[in-house]
Amino acid sequence: MTAFWSWVPGCRPGRPPLSLAGAILVSMVHKFHGDSWGLAPGARNWRRPLQVNAPDPADVHTTKATIPLWTDLTYADGGTATVKAFALGWTDAAVRIQRVEKSLARYVWVDASKVRRRVLERK
Repeated sequence: MTAFWSWVPGCRPGRPPLSLAGAILVSMVHKFHGDSWGLAPGARNWRRPLQVNAPDPADVHTTKATIPLWTDLTYADGGTATVKAFALGWTDAAVRIQRVEKSLARYVWVDASKVRRRVLERK
């Protein structure tokens, strides 16, 4: 039967690595992480939506609780997407939203006319 460390690069058959931590470190260096371009899984194929300029921080309104909403995002190539998001701050002209895309939180300032409230149902 093959020992569990036999798959670790640099270990000869029948000879364990110096320590299990060393085996894990060596295997992490030699194993595949992310994608073939070396990017984290959430960073690949991510398109930044068009956004409005951030307003003066003195003009931004916030609350303790985030506000759920829907927003229509527009991309540079002309594509659009309606996404679930949360309002983190707003002015009369713009809303700063947080949304989850490809397992990462994304933040963007969008035009206030592209945002509408979302009702969360309680169970």
